[in-house]
Amino acid sequence: MRRYITLLFFVLVACLAQTSQARKVALLVGVDSYVSVPSLKCCVNDMKALKEALMKIGFEEDDIRILVTGASDSKDLPTKRNIEKTISQILTNAQPTDMVLLAFSGHGAQDGKSVYFCPLEVELEDLDGTYVSINKVMDILANKCSAKFKWMVVDACRSDPTQGPKGIGGKGLQVIQTPPAGIALFQSCAEGEQSWEDYDSGKGFFTKNFAAEAQKAMDEENYKLAIQKYDEAIALCPRFEHWKRERKLAQRLLHPTPPTVTPAPNTPAPAPVRTSTEPNAGDRKVETINGVEFAFRWCPAGTFTMGSPTSEEDHSSDKTQHKVTLTKGFWMMETEVTQKQWKAVMGDNPTRYDIGGNRPVTHVSWNDCQEFCRKTGLQLPTEAQWEYACRAGSTGAYAGNLDDMAWYENNSGSRTHSVGTKKPNAWGLYDMHGNVYEWCQDWFGKYPSGSVTDPTGPSSGSDRVGRGGSWDDDAGGCRSAYRSYGEPGYRYYYLGFRVLRGQ
Repeated sequence: MRRYITLLFFVLVACLAQTSQARKVALLVGVDSYVSVPSLKCCVNDMKALKEALMKIGFEEDDIRILVTGASDSKDLPTKRNIEKTISQILTNAQPTDMVLLAFSGHGAQDGKSVYFCPLEVELEDLDGTYVSINKVMDILANKCSAKFKWMVVDACRSDPTQGPKGIGGKGLQVIQTPPAGIALFQSCAEGEQSWEDYDSGKGFFTKNFAAEAQKAMDEENYKLAIQKYDEAIALCPRFEHWKRERKLAQRLLHPTPPTVTPAPNTPAPAPVRTSTEPNAGDRKVETINGVEFAFRWCPAGTFTMGSPTSEEDHSSDKTQHKVTLTKGFWMMETEVTQKQWKAVMGDNPTRYDIGGNRPVTHVSWNDCQEFCRKTGLQLPTEAQWEYACRAGSTGAYAGNLDDMAWYENNSGSRTHSVGTKKPNAWGLYDMHGNVYEWCQDWFGKYPSGSVTDPTGPSSGSDRVGRGGSWDDDAGGCRSAYRSYGEPGYRYYYLGFRVLRGQ
């Protein structure tokens, strides 16, 4: 593989020699965390490393646009709109002497012969509406971009997505065997393979080596030969035979078959591999992350009525009942995230009052929770997942007797309590009512008027959802259907969270 990547940058630098007076423009897209699918670890680091490498071989910083999760400016987030808008701007403005490089690192998907890249807000059941079509990008690159040199780098799986890190839906991102003429296409793996991440270095195998070769290529002097080999390099891009074996060897060294790597300190546990036998509702499993145990309960796929009837005390119009179907089960954390668990992952304890290792962590914003999820590979529940897990098959205002299940205004003594000290619901989940409010992934907004499947809430908003009530709330504020909200940067003494692991 290293010989292959060396050739890649050997040719890239040769092209730069021909375009020394022309503009070199790049779009780098890295997606680590997603709204509704499992997170990745190294994609953002990959794109930042690639940016540095490109600057060392003649790209100006102002001509490198980078869209990554965690960006402080919303215009720099890897949303479908931002990606497609930036691609259009770059490709339509390119001049005949220019070089254009597009690089994508994240989850991939396919539908027949159409292949897709997954932006951060991707929804599995909406290919056309929420995915970025790689086919369309290559068509624009080939037919509407006049740049002399056109490069595309795609680092995503082409395998069964349930067995590897970077694939979702169908069989992952399918190899494009023949890119349009004039495009040099470099892909991280062949059809049926996986694109692996190296947690020790914080980078993916492919992009890490791709970026590293940029500096070495600057030492090569045989540019004339590289120019002659340019067309051959394009033709060889989809052919993996001479480097695939080396990549598979590296894959086996890092991830024995099957992958059962014990997480090192500060390394998130790998996502569980789905077996053919689905767990039963309430089944328990424990993961160790950074030396601390995290317990989860299985919540099976199903349909339920979300919201509250108008007859329920404290009902309000924003809790209108509607049918929700969740097509995939998930592992919901058994308790709220504790101060001990937070400190093991983040290295500090933001809680200002009611300090105690097994008490829920508080004074954490929605943004803070996203960073926790990024480091652990876990995710916040959607609002629908949260209420479904809270109800655990129940249909009333609460999942059981409130005094038995919740720390709230009537019994809390105006403070938080250690998690798991009240009775759980039918699926073994503690403190879904009371103790502290829990952040959800969704923007706050009106419920849909009809039945929905796998909802993720509004596409935008100003506030994120909080659920469950707290030690400071009356009984009405702790109902299964009760909704609260706050700005993503909001922190308070009764506000915490719990996380889940997808299927």
